[in-house]
Amino acid sequence: MRTIALMICLLFITSFAIAGTRIFYSGEDVTGINNGSPVVGALYYSDDSPDYVTKMALIASVPRKFLKVVAGELVERTQAEKAIILQAEADAQAQALLDAIDKYEVSNLDLLTALVKRINVRIPSNPITKQEIMQQIKDDLGL
Repeated sequence: MRTIALMICLLFITSFAIAGTRIFYSGEDVTGINNGSPVVGALYYSDDSPDYVTKMALIASVPRKFLKVVAGELVERTQAEKAIILQAEADAQAQALLDAIDKYEVSNLDLLTALVKRINVRIPSNPITKQEIMQQIKDDLGL
């Protein structure tokens, strides 16, 4: 029984001893980072890697979206590439907001504020449409 327990402990310890950090990627984009043994199609850094400390510091200090793989090496994206990523995220967020407004998924406060603004600038005899209210909300949000 002791022999079996000892073998299990030894296997358990050696499985962690060879584990390093795996970098999964598609093209230049890093799609995942986790610990484990080497696998085909992923970069692998372990204690034996000459630049292990540098790569681990890079992974710890730079968000994954700002990392890329070039010629089989993990590197940080340039400032221009980071700006493109941040702009794309901002555009997606603005589009999601526009989509929500178009589906009338706005707060009561935004709806009421837009309605009051429209009423204050219109002659009371002219009807106000839902499209005008939604456009006012978009204008107020700078979209």
